[in-house]
Amino acid sequence: MTLNYKNVFLFVPDGIGVRNYLYSDLIKYLQPAQIGMLHNLPAFVLETVEQLHGVNLHEHRLPKFSESKWQRILREIAAFSRLMRNSRVRKNHRIWKSLLLVKNPTGFEWCYYQLVILAARICSYNIKTIKGIDTLLDNSYGKSKAAKVYKQLLQQTKPDVILCTHQRVPSAAIMALAANQLHIPVVTAIFSWDNLPKSRITLRADAYIVWSSYMKQEMAWYYPEIPQEKVIITGTPQFECYTKTSLYQERVSFANEWSLPAEKQWVLLSGNDMSSPNDQYYFEDIAEAIQEMPEAKRPHLILRRAPVDASGRFDGFADRYKDFVTCIDPLWTKGSADKGWFEILPSYSDVALLTNLCLHCDLVVNIGSTMGLDFAHFNKPAVYINYPKPYNADWYDIEFIYGLEHFRTLDGLDAVLWIKSKSDIVQVIQAGLNTPGAVATQRNEWKRKLTDDIPNASENISNLLLQLAHKHE
Repeated sequence: MTLNYKNVFLFVPDGIGVRNYLYSDLIKYLQPAQIGMLHNLPAFVLETVEQLHGVNLHEHRLPKFSESKWQRILREIAAFSRLMRNSRVRKNHRIWKSLLLVKNPTGFEWCYYQLVILAARICSYNIKTIKGIDTLLDNSYGKSKAAKVYKQLLQQTKPDVILCTHQRVPSAAIMALAANQLHIPVVTAIFSWDNLPKSRITLRADAYIVWSSYMKQEMAWYYPEIPQEKVIITGTPQFECYTKTSLYQERVSFANEWSLPAEKQWVLLSGNDMSSPNDQYYFEDIAEAIQEMPEAKRPHLILRRAPVDASGRFDGFADRYKDFVTCIDPLWTKGSADKGWFEILPSYSDVALLTNLCLHCDLVVNIGSTMGLDFAHFNKPAVYINYPKPYNADWYDIEFIYGLEHFRTLDGLDAVLWIKSKSDIVQVIQAGLNTPGAVATQRNEWKRKLTDDIPNASENISNLLLQLAHKHE
């Protein structure tokens, strides 16, 4: 069956989408379809993708979209009301409060959110009311100037299917509305293990691709109005790079490139973005504890900041512990501290860098991130830090963090190691380094629960897109 006359369009608004979809094998499997890009990405990303996959992308730049005040209010009420409902469904109040935690409002913003929360609480008791708020917001988006521009663009370019790699951004909702009016099928991806309980799906799609059967069950809990036949288990391309031996660098070569001691064990300190404000204090504790170990038994620490962390909070960290700490920054475009995942973008070189860090480090330590799953793909243990710090205590509570819904996937499983006090640090890290097979023994069961261990996600996603494109008239 010849499909090269079909137009498959990708809408990729953020750096995670670039890494997981454009830098994965998805485009390879989509050929020989014509591949279009709906984007605001810089030229280097598109050039990298074309060189990597040997394709010519049909680029279509999108106008910037700014919400009106009314649209913002509706969006906030829609998000809070959905999460409040989900909090009752899952009997976990942290689901809706986590959104407020991320926003951390003060002053006038605090007053604004109190009114939003009041309205959302009223709406949250009836799914029809929540859907009504969604409809009001869609109608407002549909009347915007951006919606007219998007519709004209789709009429001119005639895509047969559109994949949106981010389910939350308002511009994705507008794109989907325009596509729906033109009967163009839209697919969206739930791109991380915590996205369904912590956030709201903005757009109405013809198919929702998820990592696993567990995530499909989450869709039934949180979005009962979405038919289960529209929720397609494809796996995720996020971890596929770890199976590519072509990315692997020999350990001594990697050590020489980054001035690392090849004879030592390596521990990766993986930083979070600024929604986790105390990482620098925890990593300072770890460095101080490791410094007290005999040099012969002391592992080497490697700090990798979050790609979007341009705060400077780790400045001087490696210098203070230069004998056993090395900073290896992500190979993402640099930006100011107020830029987020939508404006700081990865180079393809960072895919290889992260792969080799996971391959050669013996242990990862951080606060509850997906890196526990990354290391499980190499059958290596992860350590989660879980004890309080007095800093930012007015809004950040680590006990609250580990009570978030996505951490329930760890319930009943010995999947990660835990540092529950400063005095635990050396003992826990030594256990992970010296007896990796005897600790976090169910890390692979946790990984399977979240991912179904599907090895060919890029191919599965491409098959779905091509099937929908072929059906489109």
